[in-house]
Formats: sequence, structure tokens, C-alpha cells
Amino acid sequence: MDSINFSPEENKYFVDIFKLYLQAKSIIIFAEEVDADSKYNDQVWKEIRDAFDHLARVIFDKKLNSSNLEKADPGYSVKNLDKAFGHVYRACYDAAEGAIFSLKSKLFDLIKPYDSRQLSQAVPDYAKDRIIIEAYNEELTSQRTKKDVGNSNASDFNKLIKILDGLKSLNKKYNLSLPHLEEVRLQDVKSAKSTIKSNTLAAIIGGVIVAAIIGIWREIAHTSILPIGNKINNKELFTSTFVWQ
Repeated sequence: MDSINFSPEENKYFVDIFKLYLQAKSIIIFAEEVDADSKYNDQVWKEIRDAFDHLARVIFDKKLNSSNLEKADPGYSVKNLDKAFGHVYRACYDAAEGAIFSLKSKLFDLIKPYDSRQLSQAVPDYAKDRIIIEAYNEELTSQRTKKDVGNSNASDFNKLIKILDGLKSLNKKYNLSLPHLEEVRLQDVKSAKSTIKSNTLAAIIGGVIVAAIIGIWREIAHTSILPIGNKINNKELFTSTFVWQ
């Protein structure tokens, strides 16, 4: 079988494309492990398919078409190789973005049952972790804008991978903290029940005391009232009281 001759520029494209593809493959596998039903997965494989379609065009033209397309359109191979690289980049990006979205969802679901005080008590770095996640969100928004304009930038992609690795670590950290988190939560539940019990008992005792005071007051009031049949002339009473002896 005759070999295919590629220019130095074309050879470099092939090397870059397959290096990126190997990186994309590992991320795709991880993304599917995190969430097999992720909506990102279909788009990822579409990008891979489109990338290899462009590669097939280049190989077909050079191997079977005597480079007639290249002759008709100088730079035909490089243009298709550049498009192939772009598709692999977007596949890699989408896989990483899908994995990040899934990891964020899993992390939030993990900590949802606990309030901030419980999280801070069980995970001393919780406040710092929240700041880190907010920074991730800001960077993701920036990255998404750059991806939308078709920018295949290695530096930007490396930032995305850094976020992915950071979320992996955070998920592992909070999974390992679950026993302590649950212990703190159960202590709060126990304390709340104890408080309710104490408040209920205090309310009962308070009610009893109030009822007793009311009963005593009524008894005193009842014994202080003069009999209805005892007629007293108020004038005579006051006159006799204030007559000087």
C-alpha cells in the first residue's frame, strides 16, 4: 500500500488532533461515569463524528482522489484538518463542561440537607470552598462565551480542566465528611427536641401556676364579700367611724 505524503503543517495538525482526542477520550469516559444520561453526551459524540468526517475527506483526497480537491482548492487539506481539530476541541470542551455540571449537581445535592452552621462545623474550610465554587462559576461563564465564538484556546481549556479537577476534589472531600455532617445534624435534631420538651414543660408548669393564682384570687374575693342579707347603712357606717370620742 502506497504511503500518503503530508506536508509538515499537515503532519503537525494530525499530531495535535490525536493528542487532543486522547485527552478528550479520557474526559468523555469520566463524564459518562459521572452521569450516563447527561444531555452533553450526544453533543460530544456528534463533535467526534464531525471531526473524523473532516479527517476522512483529507485522507480520501490524498489517497484515492489524487489530491484533485487540493488542486482545485489550495489549502483544502489544511482547512479540513483545522476544522477537525476544532470539532475535537469542542468535543473535549463539552465533555468537560458536562462532567463539571454533573459534579456541581452532585455536590449541591450532597450538602443540601445541611445548613451553613452544620457545614462549617463539620468542614472547617466550608466558607473558603463556597468562594472557590463562585470563582468556578464566574470562570465557566467566561469560558462559555469564548467557546460560543469558536475559540480553540489551549490556555482556556486548561482552566476548564483545572475547574474539573477542583470539583472532583471537592466532591471527594464532602463525601468523606458525610459521617461527621450526619453526626452534627443528628445532634441538632436531638437538641431541638430537648428544647421543645423543655419549652412544653415550662408552658405546662406556667399554666398550672397561673391557674393556682387565679383560684386563690377567686377564693379571697369570695370570702371578702359581705352576705347579701346584712343591710348596712353607709351613712351610719361612715358617721360612726369618724365621730371623735
